[in-house]
Amino acid sequence: LNELMGEARGTTFSLERTAPAISIDVADPAALEEEALNHRPEVVLARQQEQLAAATVAAAQAAFLPQVSAQAGWELNGGRWISRSSSWVAGASVRINLFHGFADKARLAQTREQAARRSIEKSKAETLARLDVQIAIARLEAARASEAVGRAAAEQARESRRITRDRYESGLADAAMLLRAEDAVQQADVQQVAARVNVLTATATLQRAIGRP
Repeated sequence: LNELMGEARGTTFSLERTAPAISIDVADPAALEEEALNHRPEVVLARQQEQLAAATVAAAQAAFLPQVSAQAGWELNGGRWISRSSSWVAGASVRINLFHGFADKARLAQTREQAARRSIEKSKAETLARLDVQIAIARLEAARASEAVGRAAAEQARESRRITRDRYESGLADAAMLLRAEDAVQQADVQQVAARVNVLTATATLQRAIGRP
């Protein structure tokens, strides 16, 4: 391990059996779903694409509206600064779309269909994000329950080993019973560690589901 870490071989480290899990409150699933909708990249992208499609529809609709433009200019002419003559010009124009070969109408229909598709894609992304959060919450709750059961089983196995050891020292149990009790403790510890790992994995899955780094 020290060689893999690039440390001296004689360096000692105190390693935890399992890393502490990040605490996530799952009492309010609606809040976690809302957080996912605000931070999941695919949801944010889908919302931006929907807004872009809506802006495209607005631009296509603007082609049917009258367009008014105005311009003005002012200038000075002359060989000397104090004897210059001024002139100005102003103008305005109005453009009305009477007929464009139905091209504007077709473009508007196309942008509306694209906007409808973007809206469906956004709803789909939001639904999948909510579903991921619900599944992750369920798995985390199941992992936490399994961890609690594993902790209770480990404590019970240790207590049973203590009783068996007392009986062995009193001559009321043989070595085989003591070995079986010790093996039960080891099996319970293994199950407890596995349950703890499942909690860590389920917590990381929930973090990813709600869009947390």
